Amino acid sequence: MPLDKFPVGASAMKTCAARFYREWDPDGKVTGVTSVTPAGRWRTALIEHVKENPFDYLPEESCAETARLGGQLADLIETELGDVLSVATVDYRPSGWYAAQWTDWLLVTAGRATILHLGWDS
Repeated sequence: MPLDKFPVGASAMKTCAARFYREWDPDGKVTGVTSVTPAGRWRTALIEHVKENPFDYLPEESCAETARLGGQLADLIETELGDVLSVATVDYRPSGWYAAQWTDWLLVTAGRATILHLGWDS
């Protein structure tokens, strides 16, 4: 999604995310922005996120592999979008999904924003 101006701070990131989601789910709701990660730390935050082991069933080798793949994912994202300048963790409740709450990442580059959905499928 093209941006008119760069969103600064949690409130502006929430507004930006809501605008993005409205494009495909007008009745969904952005319920909050829980954190904003500065440009220099987003890659580390992404790697940490994907190597989490929420159900404690993955062996250590699998967690290490997901960390490596997380680094490759970050490379692919920046190759496609350009340098990521800011990232917000966005809580979103899609319409029509019973008891669903998504936690997505709003990635902001120079002039563009996109949503990255990373979740565990249990």
